[in-house]
Amino acid sequence: MYSDSIITQETVLVQDIAAIGLTTYTSAIVQRQTIARQLDSHYDTIQSDIIGVKESKLGTNENQFQSTDQYKAETTILEKVLEKLVRLEIKMDAWEKSINSKFDEMNNIKKQTETFVKSVQEARLQDQTRFNKSYQEIVEHFKTQADNETDIYGDQINALLESLSSKIDVFTEAEKKWESDKQSMQFSFDKQQRRFNSSYAQIVENFNVNFNKKLQDLISNIQPVVVTGCYVGGGTVSAGSLKFPDIKTSIRVSNLSSFKSTGKFTCQVPGYYYIAVTLMSVDANTKIEIMKNSVAIHWQFMTGYTKEQSNWTPGAAAVALELKYNDNVWIKLVSSRNIHQSCLTIFKIN
Repeated sequence: MYSDSIITQETVLVQDIAAIGLTTYTSAIVQRQTIARQLDSHYDTIQSDIIGVKESKLGTNENQFQSTDQYKAETTILEKVLEKLVRLEIKMDAWEKSINSKFDEMNNIKKQTETFVKSVQEARLQDQTRFNKSYQEIVEHFKTQADNETDIYGDQINALLESLSSKIDVFTEAEKKWESDKQSMQFSFDKQQRRFNSSYAQIVENFNVNFNKKLQDLISNIQPVVVTGCYVGGGTVSAGSLKFPDIKTSIRVSNLSSFKSTGKFTCQVPGYYYIAVTLMSVDANTKIEIMKNSVAIHWQFMTGYTKEQSNWTPGAAAVALELKYNDNVWIKLVSSRNIHQSCLTIFKIN
């Protein structure tokens, strides 16, 4: 691929070579002509010198040239000089012919150089023409391909835009639906949250109540419950609930007044209790029953069987019971007896 500037540079270079050859050729011709003029001048000078010598010799006194040998010698010298001049002239003719032959060769070289330059210029011009044509074809092909690809890409972009527009519509609808669902979910969430808050408050309240109750029960289970009451009289006591109004010990018994008046212990702290009763009587066959509510848990004769008894005889009975809240424990005297110095002790063991 060659550009115009490169072709111009090559052409100038070939022309410079041809100009150098032509200058050399012209300089050689000028030099040859100068040498030829110098030889002609020397030749003319020598011939004039020879003629002068001959004339001077002829005009000289004949007595001076009496010697024939001397004359011959000088003539021989002149002839040799002339002979050398002739040979020199012959060489000059031969050199001139050689120079002319070289000049002819230089002319041929010049013509060949001009022909070469012309052929190079034509070849470069043909290459440039082919290059321009090929370049134009490539440009046209690229332009056509670019137009085709532009159309294809345009169609693809249009399709993508249409698909994107469709997806945007779908997304917009989905977003609207999501907003609607979000509002519905928010309403439902708020409703559920209010319900939960109400339920949570109720749960917390119930938990606090139950917790406090459990805590109280736990504290009650940990703290002791003890009561001891005695009867110190010496008269006859009617059958039924024995009363022990003389309180000796009382710990965490809230209904103590009821216990003193009725003889019945009401459980306020559930658990296991130990019940012990001691009784002294002068009557035989004094029988008691340890009651839980209205059920006899245990019965026992506190005194022995004798027809006549004048001494006070003590007796004792004890049981362990599980009592629940508001359960009653009391001692039942089965029949009227003369009772003296009797006590009832109840305490929580667990």
